[in-house]
Amino acid sequence: MKNRNSNNGMALVSAVMIMLVVVLLGQSMILLTRNESKKELDGRLYEAAFYVADAGIEKAIMDIKNDSFEPHFIDKVGRNSGRIQGEAEVTILPSGSYYVINSTGHIPSLAQSRVTRSIRAVVAVRRGGGEPPRESIVIGASGAIGNNVTVEGVIFSNGHITIGSNITHIPDKYGNCALYSAHTESPAISIGPNYKIDRYGTCPKEEIRARSSIIGKDNITATVPHGVPLVTEHDTSELTDKSLMDSYYDTDAFLASVTHTNHSFGGQVTFDSNMRAAFHNNVQLDLKGGVYLYTSGVEFHNNVNVVSGGTIVVSTRTSPVAIGDKSNEYDYGIAVNNNIYGSKDGEYAELNLIVLDGDWKIRDIRIRNNVKIHGVISGSADVSIHNNVDVKGILIAGGDLGINNNLNIINTDPPISLPWA
Repeated sequence: MKNRNSNNGMALVSAVMIMLVVVLLGQSMILLTRNESKKELDGRLYEAAFYVADAGIEKAIMDIKNDSFEPHFIDKVGRNSGRIQGEAEVTILPSGSYYVINSTGHIPSLAQSRVTRSIRAVVAVRRGGGEPPRESIVIGASGAIGNNVTVEGVIFSNGHITIGSNITHIPDKYGNCALYSAHTESPAISIGPNYKIDRYGTCPKEEIRARSSIIGKDNITATVPHGVPLVTEHDTSELTDKSLMDSYYDTDAFLASVTHTNHSFGGQVTFDSNMRAAFHNNVQLDLKGGVYLYTSGVEFHNNVNVVSGGTIVVSTRTSPVAIGDKSNEYDYGIAVNNNIYGSKDGEYAELNLIVLDGDWKIRDIRIRNNVKIHGVISGSADVSIHNNVDVKGILIAGGDLGINNNLNIINTDPPISLPWA
């Protein structure tokens, strides 16, 4: 009897143990299933957050293409579609020829965010279709900017750039207020005393970046409450990639757009034996929106009023001079002397000045004093600007750029379109 009771007790214990194991296994399976279900759900939500963020990127790109973007916006995705629903928080940071887009997808919404996923895209601006570059100043080699200069927008240099004293840098209409150098040797940027970032409104992009070191960082000041802008040395982003200077224009299209070659404007322009053109003193210049090609360069004397705008372009490609390109006999491709204005003194002349090529002794373009131009000033090599010059538009030097004192440059689209590449 005792043996039987012992066996019954053992059987009961075994049964209880088996039941406990079964219960534990069941609970483990339930927990495992719950965890797997949660992981699967989280994975789906995480993937959904990615697609919401990606939708924000796509909307930003579309807005950029339509030139109607906001620096910061919330994009509601799938609200009435019955599919993925969420909100993308998007910021667009214009940076010269690029737009940096940051998008964070929130599921189910920004206010009740359960899962987030952030992605970033850098979009290059295609310069086709007549769209000018976003920069205010582009320098193919090295640059030297003097004193008492105000620049609106982006300054970009492939080489070392020296900034003088009392420079005021303000944002353009895209919110850009940036200085970039692709120079790999130190220093890339040298900043003089009292370099001031003067901000207004909401400006998403104020920064200084260089591929190597920056001298004079302590000279940077900024209006409150924003503080000193981001300064990045040894930057490796797309923003400090070298600019391909020969990519700005479609040269063939440019020459095909020429309306007049070596035009005399009814005797207001005279030519030497090599077809070098000289605009006389005290003339009223009516360009009528045309594109005027000069094959051996051109010089503007003093006191010229441009009563209606146009483009002056210099290229030796099609020179009719039998002895060939004589540009190396002249100091400049385009030389602008003093007092060049619009229809009245003190007004802006709507004028593009472009040197596409030529082997000039000193520089492609030289502009002296008391000049106001609304348009593009662009040389394939070196460009120099003297004193008291105002530019509304874009300044491009394929080589070195030298700016003396008292320059103001405002970033605006040129009033007369050009065949941008």
